[in-house]
Amino acid sequence: MWETALGLLFLSAGYFFVSRWIVTKSISVRSSEHPQYFQAAVAGAALFVCASLTLSSLKEVFPWLIPIASEITSSLNGQLLVKTADTDRALKGMRALSVALLMAYLLPKLMNYPLARNPLLAFSILDRAGAKAVSRN
Repeated sequence: MWETALGLLFLSAGYFFVSRWIVTKSISVRSSEHPQYFQAAVAGAALFVCASLTLSSLKEVFPWLIPIASEITSSLNGQLLVKTADTDRALKGMRALSVALLMAYLLPKLMNYPLARNPLLAFSILDRAGAKAVSRN
């Protein structure tokens, strides 16, 4: 059950990313359908993979960081309503979720910066993405 809840939280992180990035936001506004749901699912999966890779690479580069994160998440250990065998997996998922939420908040800000400074770049990206009725006014 907790895997489903964690998956839905990753899906919501993907939706947060999609709704904040200029390119996907513009495509959803200009579309007559609802592409943001599929884009949110893809972004949530990509955020999960990126968060997992980030955590594993941080474990290699900064070995002192994992005991600190484990100490922080061990405070949740008594509050998680999961079986004892699944506690470690749940805590790893919570760590990956926290990194994914941080990425979902920071990545659109970083990716919007060059697009806000150069609007022609945004228009060319939207033209290639197939957005309808892009005006250069």
